[in-house]
Amino acid sequence: MKDLIKQILREEYTGNIDYSYKDMEDAYLDVFSEHKRKETAKYLEGIIDIYTIGERIGDKDINWSIINFFDSNRTLKPVILKDLRTIEFDNIIDGLKQLLSDETKLNGYVDLVWEKIKKGFEAENNFISRLKSKNKNVEYSGEPGTKEDKFGGVDAKVGGKGVQVKHAYSVNKLFTNKEGKDFYRVIIKGTESPNYRQKRKVDFLAFYVENEDTFFIFQNTGYSQKYDKVKRINILTFNKKS
Repeated sequence: MKDLIKQILREEYTGNIDYSYKDMEDAYLDVFSEHKRKETAKYLEGIIDIYTIGERIGDKDINWSIINFFDSNRTLKPVILKDLRTIEFDNIIDGLKQLLSDETKLNGYVDLVWEKIKKGFEAENNFISRLKSKNKNVEYSGEPGTKEDKFGGVDAKVGGKGVQVKHAYSVNKLFTNKEGKDFYRVIIKGTESPNYRQKRKVDFLAFYVENEDTFFIFQNTGYSQKYDKVKRINILTFNKKS
C-alpha cells in the first residue's frame, strides 16, 4: 500500500479538471445522505455508521466514517482527479458523486485514506488501553466527529489532565544541561503541525514511536517548534527535569 501511495503521488496530473474540498464534502454528503448526521452542540455534521473508524480499530462505539476525511486528504485527490478523466459528467459534483457511487472505487478510496490517517487513531487507542490495563484514571475524550476532538485537541484525560496523543517518527534525547534538564528532539513527518500550545485544554503531549513501541510524554509548554518544508518534517525540542 505504501508503494502504491508513493507511485500515485509521483504521477503528474496534466488535465484541467479540479475540485475544491467543499465540492467533495457536498458530494459525499449527498451520496450517503441516509447516513448523514446533522450538526449538534456536540457533534459535527458528517457521515456515520458506514466505513467507520471503529471497524478498523475494533471499537464498535466509534461510528464516525472514514469518508468524512475525503475532503481534506491530500493523497486521495490525485487519485480522484485521475478517475474523473475516465468518466463523463455534467459538472464536477456530478462527477464526484459518480465515483463515490462506484463500490469498487469507493472501497479503494477508503483503504487509501485509512492508510494515511490510521496511525493517529491507533496511537490514541493504544495509549488509553495501556493506561487502563494499569488501572489508571483515564477516559477517552477525543471521539472522532465531535467538536471537542476537532477544535479542543484533547484525546484523553488522565487524572483530569488533558492529553493529546500524536504519532511521531522519532524521539531522541539530545543532552542534559548543567541544571539537570534533559533535552529531547521529536520528529513528526508530514504536513505542518498546529501550534499545540494554543490549545489551552491540552496539558500534556504524548508521542508514540512505533518502532520502539513507546510513548514519550511532555508538558505542553516551554518547547520550540519549527517546520522543515523541504524535508516535510516537524521538529519539536522539549526539556524536562531528569
